[in-house]
Amino acid sequence: NHFEINSDYELKNGYAYISSNKEIVINFEMKPLLIESNSLVRNNANKVAIQYGPFVYCIESVDNCDNLYQLYIDKNIQYELEFDKFFNANVLKFKGYKKVTSDKLYDFVSNVYEDYIIKAIPYAGYANRGESNMLVWLNYKG
Repeated sequence: NHFEINSDYELKNGYAYISSNKEIVINFEMKPLLIESNSLVRNNANKVAIQYGPFVYCIESVDNCDNLYQLYIDKNIQYELEFDKFFNANVLKFKGYKKVTSDKLYDFVSNVYEDYIIKAIPYAGYANRGESNMLVWLNYKG
């Protein structure tokens, strides 16, 4: 919870008390946060969602690859923000991984990944650019 206020303030019980008659500007530090669900939610095991400020983000195949289940994210999010006029909000582009797989239906376990830039949009904006696969819960590579 890092913030800056352009006026004098006093912190009491986690609240900033400001005594000023001038215009107050408060800047809050925001960065993407990884969210996990309760481990009893079986379908979300080893998956994370991304929250940035008040928004939950999702990924769509229109911005990424067709098979979104090949994509992975790790705990060290290296991201860029880009304002998108279509969504009237920031989209996130972050370093992730794409699992390299063969054409076989079954194969021996492999840990071969390639770097992949994943683009995430605010969840509220999905399904507005044509038919596309979508995920909120991404594979987590810890």
